[in-house]
Amino acid sequence: MSDLYRVPKRKLPVRIRVSDHVQESVCVFLSECADGHAGAERPVDLFNGDDEFLPVETEDGEVVFLRRGSQSLVTIDLGDVLGEELAGADLVAGDLDGEARIRVVLDDGLELEGVARYQLPSPTTRLKEHLNSDEPFLPLYQSDRVCLINKTRILRVILV
Repeated sequence: MSDLYRVPKRKLPVRIRVSDHVQESVCVFLSECADGHAGAERPVDLFNGDDEFLPVETEDGEVVFLRRGSQSLVTIDLGDVLGEELAGADLVAGDLDGEARIRVVLDDGLELEGVARYQLPSPTTRLKEHLNSDEPFLPLYQSDRVCLINKTRILRVILV
């Protein structure tokens, strides 16, 4: 295939967690240009996007297609994400209206604590509206990583 028809992508290592506590390290492919905002595609754009299946590269170098939403959790190390082009930038949005420290309990018993950051049209800038948004994955910021949590797997969210 001619390079003329290729869309430039960059690989990003992530860890995905599916049911039964199975965790796997893979690389996702992010576009240099995002559909919904200026700049490069972010991990949250990929997992909250419209595509039902996402290509990933396994540790063996094999490309497989995962059904979006089959993951309970996607973990991205900030050291892998914060290159020069993203240093200091937020992975979700540039202008944030709200922030809440929360603990999230998943249906398999896993508990995660971190900060939810969100931007919503005024006057609906409450955590409740953010949790009830149409986006299937909730970004949770921790000191050294970002966790994208599948909302269908969340049992409860607790303010801490």
